[in-house]
Amino acid sequence: MFLQGLGSLQNLDLSLNGLSTVPLGLLDEVQGLRWLSLAGNRLHGLERAAFEPLANLQHLELGQNPWECDCNLRDFKHWMEWLLYRGGKVDAVECTLPKDLRGRDIRGVPVEMFNYCGPGSPPCSRSGGEEAPGDCVRARYRPVSVRRAIGTVVIAGVVCGIVCIMMVAAAAYGCIYASLMAKYQRELKKRQPLMGDGEADGEEREEKQISSVA
Repeated sequence: MFLQGLGSLQNLDLSLNGLSTVPLGLLDEVQGLRWLSLAGNRLHGLERAAFEPLANLQHLELGQNPWECDCNLRDFKHWMEWLLYRGGKVDAVECTLPKDLRGRDIRGVPVEMFNYCGPGSPPCSRSGGEEAPGDCVRARYRPVSVRRAIGTVVIAGVVCGIVCIMMVAAAAYGCIYASLMAKYQRELKKRQPLMGDGEADGEEREEKQISSVA
């Protein structure tokens, strides 16, 4: 192996070398790497296991490669997200396939979108220039996770239900309030004539008292 005995190596530039794959074990001897460039090659996908020994890696360059954002790249994306989580840096990595993701940066594409290899089918690997196996089945690309879509529907249904209940309660309260106010107004109108009669009787009594005194 051409990297044997380079355990203290910290920077490794493998860009523009026409690489179509990174074989397993290639980077095992350079676990002290902190900077690695694989830019400008012919890489379609990468094996996560090939990069797991690089516990000290801080910067990884992967641009200008024809990346296929399918199930073969899913595990490596998980590793790349782990690298970013612990403070590492990865340059722009754009998908070339499928067409739905062409030009999208892998770092911003949800991992659920790397699923267009059919369930139960072998990986559609093209490493080493080999053609994909005959029984590799590519399922229709699903841009949204079914589980996430169901969760969104359930949440939307609950929110709509709560809003409807609040609207019904408000309408019922308004009806009850209007009914009580109407009843109060009717009773108030009934009492007004009676109050008017009482005042008239009082005036008649005062007139009689005046006339008797006179």
